[in-house]
Amino acid sequence: MEEGGYGHRILKKLNGLNWKLIASIEPGTEVSKASRKFDIKSEIGFHLEGNEAEINLYFPAESSTERDLAIFISKSGGILENGIWRIHRKVTKSRDYIDTVRELINIPSCVLSSVWIDKGRYFTEFLFSYRDMDSVSKAIIGFKGEQWKLNIEYLGPSEGYERILNIVDNRNPLSVIQMTLKTESSEKQLTDNLLNERWLRILKMPLGTKSIDAVYLTDGYEFKNPRIIKIDDGVYYGKTKNEVVNAINDEIIRRNIVTLSRVQMFEDSVLKTFIIAPTVFTEEILRLISDTEKKFTDWKIELERIETLKEWLDRE
Repeated sequence: MEEGGYGHRILKKLNGLNWKLIASIEPGTEVSKASRKFDIKSEIGFHLEGNEAEINLYFPAESSTERDLAIFISKSGGILENGIWRIHRKVTKSRDYIDTVRELINIPSCVLSSVWIDKGRYFTEFLFSYRDMDSVSKAIIGFKGEQWKLNIEYLGPSEGYERILNIVDNRNPLSVIQMTLKTESSEKQLTDNLLNERWLRILKMPLGTKSIDAVYLTDGYEFKNPRIIKIDDGVYYGKTKNEVVNAINDEIIRRNIVTLSRVQMFEDSVLKTFIIAPTVFTEEILRLISDTEKKFTDWKIELERIETLKEWLDRE
């Protein structure tokens, strides 16, 4: 019998994204300088839409009792909301770096898996299929930044998505909100004409975008939809829409909620979705889900699990 629980088996399906890139930059912004001065680490919510890029740093309210962090929050214009200190910034500097991130995200199999700041440096982690290595290499070599140096911290085989999430969980506790989406309306197809297929997909951006931009992983069978691009055996790229998923994406961005991963699975005419996020945001995500269900009366949203990452990975 395979070791590990339910979540372990879900994440194992993502191992088709078998290569990893970690790049970093120190842009010299006020937040970056303060992070270095006060030895601050934080996960970052990163949103990229068109030419606009935004970042969100966060800290639990009680952490501001630490003197250095309190000074950092004050200097960075932090706002206390729902028990969380938040620092929101539009990215106006480091445009060359943002252009490189955008170029990487536009590669079919490339997924933004984690963004964080540590002692003034911004780290950006990507997962992708080795089949796209040539495109990834060109994006790295083509970095045109003159003011700031792009460091490649790692480029090589991925140790698996579960291991990546465990590393983040050690820095900052994560939880999983698992739910199903169902509709009786034949006009509101769950998967935009991908119905009757079985798949697992991961959104290419953790906070989502206005369309569902995702990498699909199957159990080796071929997709029959001509709009889906084959990357490798069992690995595909596609863009689609779903009114409920899109509404959740919009609200996560609007409310400055940080999520680490958005994984969805379609099987037996049911769309199952897994939101992996810092534990401090669990209450806000549940409120968001409740508000979303009230807006879409043709849909039923059913919560199935709310667990720490470790519980989700280990339990049946």
